[in-house]
Amino acid sequence: MNVTIKKIVVVTFSVLSVIVLLIIGLAWYLVYSPNVSCPSDCDFYVRQGSDVGDVIDDLSSRKMFVNDNKIVLATIFLGFGDDYNVRPGHYSVRDGMRNIDIFRMLYHGWQTPVRLTINNLRLPEDFASSVSRQMMVDSIEIMRFLNDSSSMDSLGFTSWNLFSHIHADTYECWWNASVAEIMAKLVSENRLFWTAERVNKAESIGLSPAEVCILASIVDEESHYAPELQRIAGLYLNRLRSGMPLQSDPTVKFAERDFAKTRILASDLLTDSPYNTYKFKGLPPGPIRLPNTSTIDAVLNAETHKYIYMCADPSFNGSHRFAVTLSEHNRNASAYHKALAKLNKN
Repeated sequence: MNVTIKKIVVVTFSVLSVIVLLIIGLAWYLVYSPNVSCPSDCDFYVRQGSDVGDVIDDLSSRKMFVNDNKIVLATIFLGFGDDYNVRPGHYSVRDGMRNIDIFRMLYHGWQTPVRLTINNLRLPEDFASSVSRQMMVDSIEIMRFLNDSSSMDSLGFTSWNLFSHIHADTYECWWNASVAEIMAKLVSENRLFWTAERVNKAESIGLSPAEVCILASIVDEESHYAPELQRIAGLYLNRLRSGMPLQSDPTVKFAERDFAKTRILASDLLTDSPYNTYKFKGLPPGPIRLPNTSTIDAVLNAETHKYIYMCADPSFNGSHRFAVTLSEHNRNASAYHKALAKLNKN
């Protein structure tokens, strides 16, 4: 081999070596250098069936990368094609993260839990709608589960006493959890909520935990004035113990599914439903809403008194006037209706 050929070989090898080193260096830089610029943690969601291309489009549209091209090149480098299905879930991207960190997170399904808030619900379909807005699962799938007797039997209750077995709270869940997993989580947390102390208090007032929830749901609908919730709970306990119908207007609204109704008429009291506590004595078969935990505790710590009747206070401050006798109650009601008539006249 002459000198010229040797030089060509050496130069070619050197150039190729430099190119290879540059490619390796560039690849290392693209994969391992920080590429996320996010002032606070940025969340994103991957739905079932999404591929890397979908995720890249979503992340790039958020303008959280220093260089959008890096994530595309990193995808090629890692051998992820557009048909590669990443694991669905809720993920959090932090400032300064590298492309490799993001793809490891997606590849292994290293999710960040979401906070599922359950409150202010009246019907099972409200529950399904609320959960579906916060989780990956569809509301139709939730209702199918709630209406399936075998699924509900496995939990030990039915869809109509659902709110006796879960409580209003915020829960940490995986965003892509199944309906069964979500329900198991809520039921499990509810068992923890019902401590021995709470169970003993329920027994002391002659109710089961489920019945406490039913009564608490009525108290919740009767008043938003926290200082008197224990007094209202005591009033209803007095009616239960005396055999008197609860005669709660909110239960009539629930029976008719007319929650916007502002006035209960005599005809409404004839509604043939076990939720009509004017017509049927005792507690209704299930809660008329998901009770607040503070109201459950108000029932468990109900005031001991002799009140049987209550009427809205004529000051319209959200409180009530309470009475032991019907004659006293009629005077309170008269004062309220006079104040109401005066208000409407003005």
